[in-house]
Amino acid sequence: MERLDDVFTGAWARSNLSRDRTAVVVLLDADEWLPGLAQAERLLDPEERQRVSRLRRRSDAIRRTLGYALNRLVLGRLLDCDPERVPLYRDARGAPRLGGDVRAWVSLSHADEHCAIAFSGEGVVGVDIEPVSRRADVAGIAEWICHPDEYEALRSLAAGPRDSALLDLWVRKEALLKAAGTGLSIEMAGFTAPPDSTLALPDGTPASVALRMLDTGMRTVAAAATPAHQPVRVVRLSPDWPDSEPSAVD
Repeated sequence: MERLDDVFTGAWARSNLSRDRTAVVVLLDADEWLPGLAQAERLLDPEERQRVSRLRRRSDAIRRTLGYALNRLVLGRLLDCDPERVPLYRDARGAPRLGGDVRAWVSLSHADEHCAIAFSGEGVVGVDIEPVSRRADVAGIAEWICHPDEYEALRSLAAGPRDSALLDLWVRKEALLKAAGTGLSIEMAGFTAPPDSTLALPDGTPASVALRMLDTGMRTVAAAATPAHQPVRVVRLSPDWPDSEPSAVD
């Protein structure tokens, strides 16, 4: 069987991705990369392994392992270094950062088998991805998600469209909070997040970001916040395993 890094090299070549003045969002389905699990486990650093070990379900641990390893492979290509040497760490709030003398910003989102990675060499980024099945989960927390103006606008919608709009709003606000590096320490109801807009970060810092919904081509909704002046390229990386088919995740 081909090694994970060999199959990743092929997927990367097909994507025509490179580090330039464009922000990048990479979308992945971890289940498609399952044959590379053994090598993926060896790519993780001790902190990543500890994070995986805290997950109760084996399927979650497998998918998170693959997500962390693929994040390192993507960043290794963008930074032109070995994936094991990517200077990746988590800050006090758990946000991924690049250390050393690397001037670049990253964001990572996992949801079941889905993974989204955002990268920019120009300024802060944030990305969030959620399966469409979670529309029902957000229906009961609309007041917690919505600014009062947003809540009033959504009240007139029927249940189905309202739930879809709420999940879209959730991923936009998560993307903004990740770009700010604050997590949920800032209440979502305290700010608005219109789609396809340029706005300040909700923590009051002067950075200006472009907030947009992403076309994932999967059963997901996703959004990204990227530097306002910077174009964005969205790519889905899929492997080509010549000797096997991905197995089901238990």
